[in-house]
Amino acid sequence: MIINGVSLNLDISDADVFDAVEVETGKVFKKTNDMPDLSAGDSIRYQCDVIADFFNAVFGDGTA
Repeated sequence: MIINGVSLNLDISDADVFDAVEVETGKVFKKTNDMPDLSAGDSIRYQCDVIADFFNAVFGDGTA
């Protein structure tokens, strides 16, 4: 898959990769459901950080 011009490999037929995606997706849902009361701008920053954490965990540090 290509995101913002960056080619990322995601083989969900690999059980270890699928497990990582499943765990990290759960973290995204938990963090966004438990999101603190923030200003609109801080809310966007918070959500971007959550997604960055997801990408770094699934695809490797520095991906985001």
